[in-house]
Amino acid sequence: MPDSFEDEGWVKVGVAGAMIADYRKDQRAFLEGLATMLQSALPEDTEIKRRGLFTKTLAGVSVRLGEHSYAIEDPGKGGLRAERSKIVRGITLKRDEISVEECLSELGAALEEHVAKSGNAREALRTMLGLS
Repeated sequence: MPDSFEDEGWVKVGVAGAMIADYRKDQRAFLEGLATMLQSALPEDTEIKRRGLFTKTLAGVSVRLGEHSYAIEDPGKGGLRAERSKIVRGITLKRDEISVEECLSELGAALEEHVAKSGNAREALRTMLGLS
């Protein structure tokens, strides 16, 4: 294992780039993987929404990192939707609908910063990206 987090090749490629590539392959499968990874890495800050009485299909995932919250939802038909919220002292001040790619780019950058400080988050991200 490299001595420092920054020495790991997958960080240099970029978490956001890897997530966007996976998203473009299969949106819904990506969302399931993202939800699993975020729940594993950031259980206190992740909320997973499911719908359906018996099958419990994934409806969306949201995660709070710092003063922003990122949410990606599956409306069931069409493409996924994303939004970013700014939260200060527990109050949502601003909510913007953004493209999924923009959301993943910002989320990837925030995750890179977070995993530099957290071994559990780093391992969950490595697993999601197929690097462990």
